[in-house]
Amino acid sequence: MHNSLIEVIIITGPSGVGKTTVAYEVAAILGDQQISHALIDTDELDRIYPLPKDTDTLSENNLRAIWQSFADLGCSRLVLCGVMTDLENSLVWVKRALPEVAKLHPFRLNASFAIIGKNLSKREVGSQLERHIKSSKRAAETISRSQDSATQIDIQEKTVAAIANEILEAANWI
Repeated sequence: MHNSLIEVIIITGPSGVGKTTVAYEVAAILGDQQISHALIDTDELDRIYPLPKDTDTLSENNLRAIWQSFADLGCSRLVLCGVMTDLENSLVWVKRALPEVAKLHPFRLNASFAIIGKNLSKREVGSQLERHIKSSKRAAETISRSQDSATQIDIQEKTVAAIANEILEAANWI
């Protein structure tokens, strides 16, 4: 078991806001600067049908297992992205999965629903577009009422690279 302290950047927001795209850009910038890191999209931690009633436990267990493989290779930085509508609740299972976390840097991406809808219509080319639009609207409404610990980033009029650099600078990773 690897016990080094780790830092985690969490990129969150409603479906279609650009979390995964920004996370990939963060990873690309870190790679270009030869900074060791791993990237995990929480969507992949519970992609199973039928979904169990307790998806948090499934996600926690899978995050713990995947991270352990990365930690065994000496990794001490994680970029984690996911919707996390209730960020404070999500942080509970993230911290249980990653007990060696020294610092969490949560960031919430925000955009108008016009931008989110446009992003979703580009991404969801199969049968799930309407389901994702409804789900994203619900998540955005819930998120707009929350008072969580995330640093808010309005993505309007910003490039993906600018958003990624803003996150990395705020986390003091570059």
